[in-house]
Amino acid sequence: MIGEDPLLITLYISLVLRQKNQSLKQKLHQRQKAEAEINRVSAQFHSVLDGLPCGVILLD
Repeated sequence: MIGEDPLLITLYISLVLRQKNQSLKQKLHQRQKAEAEINRVSAQFHSVLDGLPCGVILLD
């Protein structure tokens, strides 16, 4: 790396970090969507269970 232009190295590192940042933002968005869906399904399941009388057993 001796003799290479420091600006080019900085530009390269900046581009790599930007790509990683975009990838992480995308993964976070996917996780948030998945978490929201899990919470929605969980709430539906709990509302079904709340509607069952005490002592009822669910069989598969």
